[in-house]
Amino acid sequence: ADGADAFESLLKKAQEGVAQRRLAATRLEKIAAALKAAEERLQAGEPEKAAEILRGLRGQIPPGTPEAEKAGALRERIQAATDEQRLLERSRAFFDALFAENWGRATEFVSPEKVAGKKHGKVRGGLQLMMGMARLVKAKRDDFRVQIARLDAPRRSARVIPEHRTGLKWEEMKPMRWE
Repeated sequence: ADGADAFESLLKKAQEGVAQRRLAATRLEKIAAALKAAEERLQAGEPEKAAEILRGLRGQIPPGTPEAEKAGALRERIQAATDEQRLLERSRAFFDALFAENWGRATEFVSPEKVAGKKHGKVRGGLQLMMGMARLVKAKRDDFRVQIARLDAPRRSARVIPEHRTGLKWEEMKPMRWE
């Protein structure tokens, strides 16, 4: 009977081990599927949805696994995409403020280094000059857009490339450095 009990105990432990490995494999499959879904949302231009998927995985990904590495890299790409999306929104808000002739709001988008040491009126005057030139060519708000905004690696500044429409053709303007 002792041999049979030992065999039963050993068999039970083996079955529990197999069940635990199956559970772990299923958990990793679910994590991999969620990471794939987050990647797809990011590629579809929906970084906020990708971030939401990753937040749902918080605490579930075992450290030191390939899944943890993928999640970390994906998290960085989501942050960069989110930052670039915010940058595009800010650039649109800048043009909105310019065309609304809201000089105070438009000045908020000017680099602090360019504002430092200058009187507020000089910055405002520069913005008014830009708008005067736009009015001279009868430009409207819909004639300006920003489609390209790239952050530098430490995310301290960005290269923003505005575009101007002439007839049906969009032309890139001089790139701007935003701090």
